[in-house]
Amino acid sequence: MNLAFQFLRFAVLTVVTLVLLFVAGVFAFIPGERRSAAAPAVISLDETARTLAALKPPKRARPVIAVIGANDGTETTDYLVPYGVLKRSGVADVFALSTKSGPVTLMPALTVVPDMTTAAFVRRFPDGADYVIVPALHDPSDVAVRDFIRAQAASGATIVSICDGTLVLANAGLLDGRRATGHWFWIDSVAKAHPTMHRVRDRRYVADRG
Repeated sequence: MNLAFQFLRFAVLTVVTLVLLFVAGVFAFIPGERRSAAAPAVISLDETARTLAALKPPKRARPVIAVIGANDGTETTDYLVPYGVLKRSGVADVFALSTKSGPVTLMPALTVVPDMTTAAFVRRFPDGADYVIVPALHDPSDVAVRDFIRAQAASGATIVSICDGTLVLANAGLLDGRRATGHWFWIDSVAKAHPTMHRVRDRRYVADRG
């Protein structure tokens, strides 16, 4: 019995050691720009003022905000956090959307029933939203989401990508010729695939013409 216990303890310690070594190895290969993120660039008051001015509601005094999700896979935090915070704030009319009827499957967990579909939203607000928030999607080239955000952009809405929502905007052609930023893991690939997009470094938020 004692021998079996000693063996089990040895096995557990071995596994824990290997996991710690793996984690240390992963962080050793993280790009230097992410390691330096602890010391953010100083943002001037002028740049802050210009960014805030660019993000003012384009249409209504009380803005309408659409958080768009794809039924087959949408990032949990990107979808729920903006919706929850903005809804609770009471400063806008906020709607969780899906591209088709039925629940939205979130990644890595949860399933939610949205307020309405994109089609129902367009019928209710034919002049479009003030803001459309675009989360990371399981399929960043989702055609229904692409067509919706393109149409909303054409109607004058401000399109806001969160995290790897940058991939969705890039696939919709909305970052071409614009300044942008995004999640550190994918932003280099986005920039290479869309050479007319100007990647802005050391900024968490970038606003450029809607």
